[in-house]
Amino acid sequence: NWTYKISKDEIKQFALLNQHGLDTATMIELSFKEHKKILAGLAQGKSLVDMLCVNTKEPYFQTLHILCQSLPFDKAIRCADALDTVQSELKTKVLRALAYPTFLFLFSYGLILFFSQTIIPSLLTYDSSSTSMGLVRALQIGYTFLFVLLLLLILGFICRHWIPFLQNKIETLPLFRSIDYYSFSLIWCALLENGCSTQVCIQTMTKMKAIKTNAIHIQSQLEKGVSLLDALHSEFGKDPLFMRCIQLGMNSSNLLHILPIYQSRTLYDIQAHIKKYILFVQLFSYTSVAILVLVFYQVLLLPLN
Repeated sequence: NWTYKISKDEIKQFALLNQHGLDTATMIELSFKEHKKILAGLAQGKSLVDMLCVNTKEPYFQTLHILCQSLPFDKAIRCADALDTVQSELKTKVLRALAYPTFLFLFSYGLILFFSQTIIPSLLTYDSSSTSMGLVRALQIGYTFLFVLLLLLILGFICRHWIPFLQNKIETLPLFRSIDYYSFSLIWCALLENGCSTQVCIQTMTKMKAIKTNAIHIQSQLEKGVSLLDALHSEFGKDPLFMRCIQLGMNSSNLLHILPIYQSRTLYDIQAHIKKYILFVQLFSYTSVAILVLVFYQVLLLPLN
């Protein structure tokens, strides 16, 4: 039975032991809980990388498996760790920033649905000409439209790797385009840092789900004889800063140290875009709750009138 899980910590422990010149069997015994199955698999001629990356549903292991095709195992682990760390940090920052606005939006939406479906209709018998229900209905329609729009944006961002049309549309939005280009830059920089040539970097990135659409387009241009700089411009021309950093890095043969400058600026832009969306959601939610309070006050006065 070859169904078992390998944790990231076990992989990191194996990489650490690998730096001290131990034999493979000893490192496997000291690093993995399932070392007996792994050693048995090796005895049968199975690939160590395939067995260690058996948990391919997790992005970390998928990335590691792809990197092992272009890098030595220890460098592939360091590269996968670096990518996992920066991507996790970005995800954490985005989720933390969106947590409160999302709660506020859903709470306000729930209040409006509750009032429009239960309380206000039961009190309209006192005044059938009241405009309260119409106002609440307008809020409900506005919230429903915004909710559906946000849901479609999120689904489009998730599914963009399989549908080229969505990828093109998503990249017209500054926030999502910045996140995609930032991810491409991070992975490119990590591969360069571990000794990959630019050509190998592009070939490796065509297999990574998060950026494969951009990488495949660039690879296709290169196969047609287009220069690397022109191929990159055709894909990332919407971001002048990215292209400026790429051109400077290539001209100075110092791309590895120029790309982090772009990453720092782009991370700031991502945070600025998120703050704008947060401000809009907060203002919209606060205004809607204030209107709802006024409407509720009017509804309470209906029986007295």
